[in-house]
Amino acid sequence: MFIKQFIYSLKYTIKSYALTFWTILFPILLATMMFLGFGNMLNSEPKFNPVKTAIVTENNGKYTKDFTAMTKEMEKGSSPLINVKNTSEKEAKKLLSKNKIIGYYLVGDNISLVVSKTGINQSILNEIQNSFLRNYNLIENILKTNPKSISTVTEQISKDTSHLKEISFSKSKSTGNVQYFYALLAMTCLYAAFFGVYIVGQIQADQSDLAIRRVMSPIRKLPTVLIDCLSAFTINIASLIILFVYLRFVMKVDFGSHLGLTFLTTAIGSICGLSLGLFIGAIIKKSPDAKVGLTVGITMVLSFLSGLMFSAMPNIIEKHLPIVNRLNPAMLIANSFYCLTFYNNYALYFRNIVTLIALSIILLLASVLLLRRNRYASI
Repeated sequence: MFIKQFIYSLKYTIKSYALTFWTILFPILLATMMFLGFGNMLNSEPKFNPVKTAIVTENNGKYTKDFTAMTKEMEKGSSPLINVKNTSEKEAKKLLSKNKIIGYYLVGDNISLVVSKTGINQSILNEIQNSFLRNYNLIENILKTNPKSISTVTEQISKDTSHLKEISFSKSKSTGNVQYFYALLAMTCLYAAFFGVYIVGQIQADQSDLAIRRVMSPIRKLPTVLIDCLSAFTINIASLIILFVYLRFVMKVDFGSHLGLTFLTTAIGSICGLSLGLFIGAIIKKSPDAKVGLTVGITMVLSFLSGLMFSAMPNIIEKHLPIVNRLNPAMLIANSFYCLTFYNNYALYFRNIVTLIALSIILLLASVLLLRRNRYASI
């Protein structure tokens, strides 16, 4: 009997074209548009371009020889920091006015940097100048006070020693752009809410003819709702698997190596989305179309706050209202995927999962209480 009802519920739910569109087709279409928009930036870091600058020198200036030699060294290598052009002051001004260089140095007995605006590249040029002057003055002072140690100091400066070591939290080579696709997968999990609204509508006699027949049927509502929820969960998980395969193998989005935990995240996310839909369907006393419209609005707002449209949004919320990130199911799901891909510490991941489970239980209990209060004067 259970299998028969489950198959019937499965077939009946699939026949709803609106549900099929929102839960299967729309996420794939959105993923495709996002992929076309990102192009090659998805799994590759942006390339650093050398800062274009010019040097105007005085032949017999104090700093001319050493500063010119230093900048030539900085042009070498596979990833040069700057691209220098030696020219006259008149030509340098002309290049700067046409934005062909970021700024230019006037080098002689003094060093000055000329720029037309402020920015990261201008700061790089300024730091090059400051670093040179610090090292030059250091060597000059040592020559006056302790000439014997000059070889050690110059050797240390030439090595450009760094006390920082770049490490990776994981083996993933993905960039921050994959956050958009994590948010998209989170949105698809929450789209199980459409099924929840649909299920509630089938047991509210004022919503449809089928609901009237179900209310009048001697079959208890709880087993019927559970079967409908199971069929809806099955369909949504199938849609998530389709989307996951599309993202992973067609678009090459990296979800890390923890596929089991990734599937667990999507499953719990789907349950949370389904619970949200049941709650919306139970608490809102409007037409089915109004409930669907409200569900679209709620899921899109939650997805927006998780970074689906603007990747910096979670950081902005974390700074000003962090409680929203702790309770937003879309953010919790997307952040769980991020943890699995980039972090080796699973404490944050399991905190997100526990919060999703708690939200699901609260929404389910609230939905049950609301539905139990439904009474109809006549049918």
